[in-house]
Amino acid sequence: MKMRHFSAKQYHLRAITDAFDTFENRETTVSHIFRKRHPFLGNRTYGAAMFETVRARCGLAFSHALEIGGGRGDFARNFMTAWVKAKPHDRRSYTIVDLSPALLRSQRHIIGRPPTALRSIQADAEQLPLRNDSFSGLVIANEMIADLDVWRLARKQTRANRSPHGPWRTAPTMSLAEKKMARTYLRRYRLDTLRSLRTALFPVGLARLLEDLHQIVDTRSRIVITEYFDLTGGGTVLKFPKHRECSLSLPIVCELARQIGFSVESVPLAEFLDLRVTRPVASRAFLTLARDTLGHDLSVTLPYSPADLRRVLADPGAQPGGLFSRVELEDFLHSFHVLILHKRHRLSPTDFHSRLVLQREPNIIKLRGRTHEPCLIMTSPPYSFVRLNAAGEEIWDALDGATGVGMIAGRLSRRQGASSRRALADTIAMLKNLFRRHFIRPK
Repeated sequence: MKMRHFSAKQYHLRAITDAFDTFENRETTVSHIFRKRHPFLGNRTYGAAMFETVRARCGLAFSHALEIGGGRGDFARNFMTAWVKAKPHDRRSYTIVDLSPALLRSQRHIIGRPPTALRSIQADAEQLPLRNDSFSGLVIANEMIADLDVWRLARKQTRANRSPHGPWRTAPTMSLAEKKMARTYLRRYRLDTLRSLRTALFPVGLARLLEDLHQIVDTRSRIVITEYFDLTGGGTVLKFPKHRECSLSLPIVCELARQIGFSVESVPLAEFLDLRVTRPVASRAFLTLARDTLGHDLSVTLPYSPADLRRVLADPGAQPGGLFSRVELEDFLHSFHVLILHKRHRLSPTDFHSRLVLQREPNIIKLRGRTHEPCLIMTSPPYSFVRLNAAGEEIWDALDGATGVGMIAGRLSRRQGASSRRALADTIAMLKNLFRRHFIRPK
């Protein structure tokens, strides 16, 4: 499979000069559309609606918030305003990490005098400058993961191999370091979703970000990711002026997050924020025409109703006509989803002591530590790993249909009658290596 590398880092570092023009004319985001109070959100801004929903839905009482990719700064300002209004006497801090110098300047200008302790950091989201286990609170990645690095995969068919499920191949244009990194990540995360696809976008930048966050946050934290996803395919490359972004595959992102060590909840954005398009709004083409041709000072991204437009045009008798519809905005919102990630308890290396005991029972294999408390079971079939506590209660699904589990279970079944100590030790070693690879990130 040929592989191509997409990156938007240079665009963010050098090409963005005007923050408003970037989100008004180049790439429109939901947070930019609803940067002002709107009836579709219950007369709330997007940032305020996000704060209230996260607080109510996740049951999270946080005093620290980390936003990765702050955009213009409207989201942070509205989020902090709602936060102060809900908890006026609490101590709180808000941190923004962004790569673009122009966006950081815009954030400081729009936020102005912040209502909470604010810190801005210029850094790459794929290399967060935070220490391990240093953050407890809420992490927000609002409409930014499409800008992270991806590898575009496309299967290469030859006369000898025309199978649609052949091995991945690196492109000749990639450097040796990129090829080595690609092989490492594809071996580390053998995603089942990729098996049925001929072309796909592998979110290597998101993988790096989630790996860092898994080391940085504690188990009480929540990570909220919003983005425009490809709901059924392997991902799509979107072309914007001066750069490209990638609509990532929602199934691939969810499976990747689970393998890194998060539990994942996926909710459509409109359902998550109770965002209801209850009336027609002006089309973007009409607003662009009114702005460019008629000379009106209109924002082409705001959802104007006919009454709103008459008020903005200062002409109560104006009848804009039939250029209003709910379909355009509803179609735009359809592919936006919210992912809520919760870090699972990472297993201690002591759980994999050399004296582990492999206990065979009908259709179940239990792996126990020296204390004989169950730390892992593997069922067959279907093949899955389940983490248990000391009372034998299920804590979370660790691996579900992971690559390699079926092979190991098959080797175990062929050795059911074997009494060889070496065969048993070899099987235990395979299980331990698989478990380490998926749940203990090497230092």
